[in-house]
Amino acid sequence: MSFAQPWLLSLLVVVVLAVVVWLRGIRSVRGALRGLSRGAAARPPYLAGALVALAAAAAIVAAAQPRWGTQETLIPRKGAQVIFVLDVSRSMAVHDVAPDRMAAAKQALIATVGRLGGDRVGVVIFAGDARTRFPLTSDLEAAVQIIASIEPGPVLVDGGTSASSGLDIAIDGFDGTEAGRLMVLITDGDDLGADPAGVAQRIRDSGIELIVAGAGTPEGGPIPVFEAGAKGEAPKKDAQGNILISKLNEPFLRALAVAAGGRYAGSDLRSLPGIVEGRLTTLNRARFDRQAFTFPVERYQWFAGAALALVALALLVEHRRGRRLAQVAGLACLVVILGGCQTRAYDLNEQGREALAAGDAASAIALFREAQAQQPDDAQVSLNLAAALHEAGRYEEAAQAARRALNAREATQRGKAF
Repeated sequence: MSFAQPWLLSLLVVVVLAVVVWLRGIRSVRGALRGLSRGAAARPPYLAGALVALAAAAAIVAAAQPRWGTQETLIPRKGAQVIFVLDVSRSMAVHDVAPDRMAAAKQALIATVGRLGGDRVGVVIFAGDARTRFPLTSDLEAAVQIIASIEPGPVLVDGGTSASSGLDIAIDGFDGTEAGRLMVLITDGDDLGADPAGVAQRIRDSGIELIVAGAGTPEGGPIPVFEAGAKGEAPKKDAQGNILISKLNEPFLRALAVAAGGRYAGSDLRSLPGIVEGRLTTLNRARFDRQAFTFPVERYQWFAGAALALVALALLVEHRRGRRLAQVAGLACLVVILGGCQTRAYDLNEQGREALAAGDAASAIALFREAQAQQPDDAQVSLNLAAALHEAGRYEEAAQAARRALNAREATQRGKAF
């Protein structure tokens, strides 16, 4: 069990203190009456007092909004498709950019994935041949972990360089939905394979958007290798003993981008995340599945009902005794306390959830914002608002809404916020 307003539970101490003061008052009055009269004093209304005290306690618990159990809502997910085609040949280990080409490429990819909203991402790696490192997925956290583990060299693919094979596999990696398709090629352009012009034409004919990013510098640097018996890296040499230098082939990469109807993003990989994000804003984001969100179920009604029943019983007891003042006091106390549990925010939150489940993100956003105005510290309302803003494609606002739940009392809510 958890509580949306746990601070209200501190009022239970007030109930206990009130009961103590009341009992001491009764004892004091009965002692005074015994000194004034020899007859038996009327029996104090212990039962009615106990019922009113229990009603007040139940009302306080209701006002704290107890929650247990969850209910699930399916929210549609929309996004574009992005496939990164990454060169993992040995030349990507050259140190002409800091710390090396591969590390700079991975940093750019991770930063780019971090800016994606509901989009799906996949990665194809290539050297002498190519393979899919992972297909299109909406699990961006897993995608980042896999990208971070990629290293240059013929481990998962054959040695050499053939971007054409990587682009071919990427073309087939997109699904048949109406979602926009974006391919991002990162390579030093050392060798694009046997038929780069043919691949470029297939990309153009397929309608896939292409961004080409260069890794390295025109001046280049030696290709590092690990030789048997050598300490650390050594420069790779040809059969005549000359050190091999790998240079960024920018003219070729620029020509490839033009032939495919795409864009060459330059060799500063730090700008790639912004370029990809900007291009995605122009692509169609189609619905590809529905994601399940779980929400805690509010149970304040049970405690509010119990409080009402207890007060009704106390009033019945007092009615037989004719104590009108106790009746009015008990009812007034309950009305004041129950006012806290009849929250407008709860109703707004439920209406927002229904609107979001029906695909009306705009109405859901308005309802969640109104609920948030009623209860600014309710982490669940903030998370619901973030989900609605995300569904509407307003990702920056969604992130801001989720940040309000980062200090939530429940670990599960903090995890969802992160």
